[in-house]
Amino acid sequence: MSVDYIAILGFGRECSDLNRAFAYDAGTELAGRNFGVAAGNLTSTFRYAFEGAKNAGGSTRAVVEEKLQNFDHSLCDEFVVVPDVVSKHKKLTALCLAAIIIGGGPGTEKVAAQFIASKKPVLAIEGTGGIVAGGLDPSVRRTKNAKETVDALVELLRPALIAAT
Repeated sequence: MSVDYIAILGFGRECSDLNRAFAYDAGTELAGRNFGVAAGNLTSTFRYAFEGAKNAGGSTRAVVEEKLQNFDHSLCDEFVVVPDVVSKHKKLTALCLAAIIIGGGPGTEKVAAQFIASKKPVLAIEGTGGIVAGGLDPSVRRTKNAKETVDALVELLRPALIAAT
């Protein structure tokens, strides 16, 4: 069975306890709706999203540059190694239907711009800091929590998912 993946974008180093909870909940909600969770890193925000997905029986995919390939990827069903950050952002955008932003900095902003340029939905959970606090492209839809975010994604993706069946 083929899995449709949603990318989690956010802080790759430190994230707040609130962001950890949002990431875990996003992973859980996505898995509960039969989406896989994808990310371009294995730490911080992404680790919690992977944990949520795995604990809910979901699928996970990491797309990382070569310098991160030795990080613990035990939570990943699929592990894709690419040469550099630019390749990572392109591959993540190509492999995912949409993205959810949970905080994040300049790297998050760059990959979100690729999703937007590819006409793929990008949603951001309010209150998660970083680029979500300001500077987001106006096309990014803001939501209050993981459940609202995944509900909105399902509605936005419904036409594409129906056409694919």
